[in-house]
Amino acid sequence: AKDFPGFVGTVVGDLFVLDAAEQTTLTAAIAGYNGYIAGKASAIGFAYYDPNVLFAAKRANGEIPGFPVFTAPTAAFGQLISLDGVHPAAAAHKLIANELIGVINAKYGTTLQPVS
Repeated sequence: AKDFPGFVGTVVGDLFVLDAAEQTTLTAAIAGYNGYIAGKASAIGFAYYDPNVLFAAKRANGEIPGFPVFTAPTAAFGQLISLDGVHPAAAAHKLIANELIGVINAKYGTTLQPVS
């Protein structure tokens, strides 16, 4: 605790931070799960939607910043990601719902209306 003057206790380090190897392992596991789900949906004729495509596009155009914007404390990760930096915010849920509605309509010939 010499790095934290006045701290009483045990420093546990970066307990909640993934190192590069852990990030690689997690990314591979998630890709495996997503691939399995997409393959299973296709095999049984179900519609499939991957929201990661939407989020990648929003990240690429700057709507989802790579790092928190501390000058915007109520939207540090933009309007699409919640303040925890991980989960979709209400605006993203609407985008996902509307894209999913499009996939459902295309696959099953339905006429679900977009949410506003």
